[in-house]
Amino acid sequence: MQIFVRILFVMSLFTSIMSYGEEKVVYFTSLDWPPYSGADLPHQGRTIQHATQVFASMGYTLKIDFFPWSRAVKLGLAGNSKYTGYLPEYYDETLTKVCTFSEPIGFSPLGFAQLKSAPVKWQSLEDIAKLPKIGVVRNYINTKELDDRIASGEIKGDIASSDIENIKKLVGKRIPAIVIDESVLNYWLNHEPELIPIKNKIEFNTRLLEKKNLYLCFKKDEQGQKLLKIFNDGLNKQQMKSFMRQSVN
Repeated sequence: MQIFVRILFVMSLFTSIMSYGEEKVVYFTSLDWPPYSGADLPHQGRTIQHATQVFASMGYTLKIDFFPWSRAVKLGLAGNSKYTGYLPEYYDETLTKVCTFSEPIGFSPLGFAQLKSAPVKWQSLEDIAKLPKIGVVRNYINTKELDDRIASGEIKGDIASSDIENIKKLVGKRIPAIVIDESVLNYWLNHEPELIPIKNKIEFNTRLLEKKNLYLCFKKDEQGQKLLKIFNDGLNKQQMKSFMRQSVN
């Protein structure tokens, strides 16, 4: 009888530990957007590394599943999925209807890439509107003014499925400029085999569209809001603030 009781106790303890462990795992979706996120990057990319550190400081393990961007957003916010949200994301007012943004976890220098042989001179989007078209990636948020002008047709957007496809269009002189993050551009030019031979033909325009903050997008359900608070509390710990300053500079 004593042995039986001990076995039951051990099984109960094991079950409790497993249950506790499951409660401490947070699932998010993301995309391959190096150097910020990517399944094959060290620490899965700098943004995911930061988020992992923040959750770990609060006793949680962050696990990421990677998908094409549109699917990552859809699954990350799906009510019947295991995911609490997705990352990284730029702030956009329309998204606040479906998710809650964390405090900023990094930044992204967003601007235009161009051919060195045909630089784009611009001071405002009025100048960009004079171009025959510009390359943008499907479902990416850029800046509100630029996206509004593309939506209205004032600026003609040429849609690509990825940043790599956009860069190839630029090299092929199919478009005079593409919207892209500077670090993403540099990563692909130095790591994508098809782009390495022609990387010296491309440059990032020195004028930024915007220095965008990066966020995690949490579901608006009870669990999502609970984990949002936990994440923000972790991010605002003094040691994590110091970590973030060192990591993003």
